[in-house]
Amino acid sequence: MKKTIPFLLIGCLLFSCSAKKKVADLVVHNATIYTVDSTFSTADAMVITDGIIIEVGTAKELLEKYDAV
Repeated sequence: MKKTIPFLLIGCLLFSCSAKKKVADLVVHNATIYTVDSTFSTADAMVITDGIIIEVGTAKELLEKYDAV
């Protein structure tokens, strides 16, 4: 019994520390976005908060990271 208590505590801590998604105003995905960098690269998603583009990248990457309200 005494040996199981530390394992239960560690398990509770691990489940309570799960990664939470950041909240954004708008997540645009399934698009072709032309960036104005040195190579004029393209992206297929972007995140907007307070009217400012805060991140561009792949849809998979950004949808795992952000939730839109």
